[in-house]
Amino acid sequence: METLDKKTTEAVRKLVVKAHAAGKPLKVSAAEIKTHTATEPHGYLETVADPKPPKKAPKTPATFVQITGKGREWLLDSMTPKAALESLRETVAHQLEAIQATPPEFHEIATKIEHLQNELHALADRRKGEVEKLTHTVTEIKTVVDRATDETKKLFAVAPAVETPTPAAATEVHSTQPLEDAIVQFVGEWWADKSRACGIDEIKNHLDQHGHQVTIGALHDALRKLHHSETLRLGSWDKTLSEIPVGELAIFISNKVMYYVYTNDRSN
Repeated sequence: METLDKKTTEAVRKLVVKAHAAGKPLKVSAAEIKTHTATEPHGYLETVADPKPPKKAPKTPATFVQITGKGREWLLDSMTPKAALESLRETVAHQLEAIQATPPEFHEIATKIEHLQNELHALADRRKGEVEKLTHTVTEIKTVVDRATDETKKLFAVAPAVETPTPAAATEVHSTQPLEDAIVQFVGEWWADKSRACGIDEIKNHLDQHGHQVTIGALHDALRKLHHSETLRLGSWDKTLSEIPVGELAIFISNKVMYYVYTNDRSN
């Protein structure tokens, strides 16, 4: 296999980064087609069909490419952990700007955000020892992802949660019970008492009232973990988005809006 010179390698890296950030088939320019041709023996990119072919065939058909698994591996290996994280942060910020400028389809937004979150987790697993030294950068990325999620929720007219004022004289209580144990216990008690699924808003209210003071991000992480371990089961929302009690508490999994929580002996 022919070895790429320094200049060509840099052009290839930029094109692979661009294809990776797109998250979907990328239309390339004439100059980029030459770069793509240079990568073909290496298998970093692959040519794909036009996702939205025109009704009338143009004189010069457009060329679309997408990153391959080999290309993603090469990209992560060729970049320092900090550079990879910075690139990922820029991609998330770009998606946030796109969301704020032109509201896209709901499922497309959810898919992009989930894809970026999965890429972040994959990178963390791959470079665990080095990523631990970049805590500040990772925190910034998570902040941008959370903002992107919040902006997505604002696109749909979901009624905001009504917070109950805390009396000034009330004493703040902090629970020592592990978060996941508290969730499992509450959902079990809820099911035993009401014989129906529990909404995520009910779980959040219970935790706040019993001294956990959990953030939405931490609650989502705990529910995802309990769902994947089959300790509890997450169920999809079966009504319109505008009817979700507290829109910001909904969880996106495989393009589905999850809002119900069941005990592990209850199928969705």
